Amino acid sequence: MSARRLERGGRIDRQKRIDFTWDGRDMKGYAGDSLASALLARNEKVLGRSFKYHRPRGLMSAGVEESGAMVTIGRGARRDPNVKATMQELYQGLHASGQNAWPNVRYDVGSVNSLFGRFFAAGFYYKTFMGLPPFEWGSKGTGLWMKYEKIIRKAAGMGTASREPDPDVYDHAHGFCDVLVVGSGPAGLQAALTVAKAGMEVWLVEQDCMLGGDLLNRADEKTEKKRLELIAELQQAGVRIMTRTTVFGLYDSGTAGVLERVTDHLAAAPVHLPRQRFWTLRARHTIVASGAMERGMAFGNNDRPGIMNVAAGRAYLNRYAVRAGEHVVIATNNDSAYRSAAELAAAGAKISLLDARKRIGSDLLDIVADADINLHTGSAPLKANGLSAISGVDVATAADGGWEFESRMGCDLLLVSGGWSPVVHLMSHRGVRPVWDDEQACFVAPPTDEPIHVAGSAAGIWDTDACFDSGVAVGASVVKALGGKSRGKAMPAAGGWANPIKPVYEVRVKGRNTKAIVDPQHDVTTEDVRLAHREGFVSVEHLKRYTTLGMATDGGKVGNIIGLALMAEALGKSIPEVGTTTFRPPYTPVAIGALKGRNVDEHFRPLRR
Repeated sequence: MSARRLERGGRIDRQKRIDFTWDGRDMKGYAGDSLASALLARNEKVLGRSFKYHRPRGLMSAGVEESGAMVTIGRGARRDPNVKATMQELYQGLHASGQNAWPNVRYDVGSVNSLFGRFFAAGFYYKTFMGLPPFEWGSKGTGLWMKYEKIIRKAAGMGTASREPDPDVYDHAHGFCDVLVVGSGPAGLQAALTVAKAGMEVWLVEQDCMLGGDLLNRADEKTEKKRLELIAELQQAGVRIMTRTTVFGLYDSGTAGVLERVTDHLAAAPVHLPRQRFWTLRARHTIVASGAMERGMAFGNNDRPGIMNVAAGRAYLNRYAVRAGEHVVIATNNDSAYRSAAELAAAGAKISLLDARKRIGSDLLDIVADADINLHTGSAPLKANGLSAISGVDVATAADGGWEFESRMGCDLLLVSGGWSPVVHLMSHRGVRPVWDDEQACFVAPPTDEPIHVAGSAAGIWDTDACFDSGVAVGASVVKALGGKSRGKAMPAAGGWANPIKPVYEVRVKGRNTKAIVDPQHDVTTEDVRLAHREGFVSVEHLKRYTTLGMATDGGKVGNIIGLALMAEALGKSIPEVGTTTFRPPYTPVAIGALKGRNVDEHFRPLRR
């Protein structure tokens, strides 16, 4: 990987230098950087280690779905483990370090675990203890159990929390509004404005530090102009805008759990402000415009540093002015990757594009020709080469309903787009079971009787203009439900790509054994999923618990769909027949300090006099 900062572009402020440390080494970035983008600009490759095998991990995304770059922020009493580098804003004096490694993430002694991977397959922890005598206090087996317990406790977890009392202050607050809008992408911005213009009280909640969602990752002036115009209109309409705030759960009667990160981005927080504020927000209607997340594909060594999703490559380029590689291979099965490929090519990268589809339309061929992209249709990555960084990729070509080895390509960056998954987690919190859209190859949330509505990419809509239209349509329907008047549009249909997606969840060739990762944090492999099937775990919930797929801090945002597809294949069923696991709150981890709020010391239990 040969990432470098570009001299122009991005949303960073090059006039405001920020000094920080990474693993004890002094580094610099700029205002507007995330910790991830600042490290990427310095061409830092290994930022973390996986839980079980201690495999090297680099950046895999640019957002909340990050599973590789899990780091520890701060020192002493303010040490905070398991922070996603992609979500941590850079500030002056920030101290960041790797975790789950010794002596450091670049040279980790624990990586020897990879040599014994065959003994650490799914369920090994259960089988290890089946031969032990039953635990009874005072029995001969007590000492043996206690020894194993110490080993288990020492191995559990990834980062290490501080043993000192938490010096920060947290707060609780309550709020009410007519309409809560979750997410500030095209659909969220437009929905909030439509409702606000009708005189309703609107709260717009965004987990990022800026409004815009995916619009922030684009470089065209027309899109930026529209984003700024919408924000100005929202402010004029009196919409309450809350950035750095996450709706982590939806509950009964329109209640939302909301976490506001008040000072996590400040070097020196004012003493009168809490670190975080836990909101209990009650809304008459909720609009979920939470967007979608890009999936990967399962292939050999697909977790190597230098492999990330295509949307991340575009985000680092256009938002942070960091070109993540020079010789780039992009693997896709859908239309969304082509525009990103063209933008990377315009930034000076040499692009080879692998499309799993054998035929694509003239619209995509024109992009390829104009950007001088080397296109390979009917192709997909079979295995990534390299250890602590990717150095090349073995390419497979489609043949007889499967894959066969074709050639080897050199590269320093591999970007993968295996399709998109709408963020339906909040709907699942209300017991709404997502349904499989076979045409879009993703789960979408069906309509519900509760006053909760879905718009934009969260509803499986991929075209940007259609996302804006969906915001207008959903916003107008909410206004009417509240007794107001608003002129809306027809809700756009799901989809938006000119060429159909080709579902690709795993790429393998018979006779070539490679380790393909499904859950990057917990090292769940494709073979672990098949092993679970062979051992009789046919329920998707049993699969989850036996393999720990989706039980890491990302909550299955990255690997669940691939795991379900592999289980469906093993069972000879379709993905909707297998079903999906239940997403439960919180959507992202919530600190215990935020849960307790001000209920500490003499305020922990009110004293009745």
